[in-house]
Amino acid sequence: MKTRVITAVIALLLFIPVLIFHNTYIFTVVIALLSAVAVYEMCSCIGAKLPLRIVGVIIGTAIPVASDIKIIGELASSIIIHTVLPLTILTVAIIVMCYMLRPVNKFIPMYITALLYPSTGFGLIVYYNRFHPYTLIFLMFFIVSWVTDSFAMITGKYFGKHKLCPTLSPKKTIEGSIGGTMATVIAFLIYGFITDIPVLESVFLGFLLSLASQAGDLLASAIKRIYVIKDYGKIFPGHGGVMDRFDSVIGVSLVFNAFYIISILI
Repeated sequence: MKTRVITAVIALLLFIPVLIFHNTYIFTVVIALLSAVAVYEMCSCIGAKLPLRIVGVIIGTAIPVASDIKIIGELASSIIIHTVLPLTILTVAIIVMCYMLRPVNKFIPMYITALLYPSTGFGLIVYYNRFHPYTLIFLMFFIVSWVTDSFAMITGKYFGKHKLCPTLSPKKTIEGSIGGTMATVIAFLIYGFITDIPVLESVFLGFLLSLASQAGDLLASAIKRIYVIKDYGKIFPGHGGVMDRFDSVIGVSLVFNAFYIISILI
């Protein structure tokens, strides 16, 4: 526990300058590096050879950079981002299919998933940070994940009696999930009040994205169970790798992208 706390404090201190300079290329560079590491971790998890991992690092770096509208232009960036949703849905479907059909040779679909799933999620964070559909939206992706995770853990510790998904995450409870979701809705109401988002929209987004955060966490856990590993990496002592820490953030960014595209179409 002590190691986890120390690592969390150090990571927060290192991330503060990134948040301060979020309108600069520093933010894009940091997110691109996180994406590259996350893709490398997933490639390692599925047993990809070194050349394929290197390809993954290149793609993991390229997609967040290509999502920055100040680098390649708004039109090009929008085309990239607004065509990734079908690909993301496809990769999630592949993950579920492979989990259900364990005996089937699944390297190729899982490799595609390892390349696209984390890099797309991080790319969306860069894109919406630059695009600004909401004020300081980049904070929202992280706040949802952290609030949901923290309050789910606290609520589950004191009130948890019913397992949420014991096969994938034995410590998670239904009560914890509800507590994390309620806390996120409240956090979103505060965020909406500060940034002038309507109350109903704040409640809906808080609820939706909290569920997305938990789904992203469980999805990453499902892959670890398939390949029988405890953590994706060791870059954060006591916490694991980038995918272990940012799996829920990726889920939030992907679902928000779907919400935003649908809201535009409606």
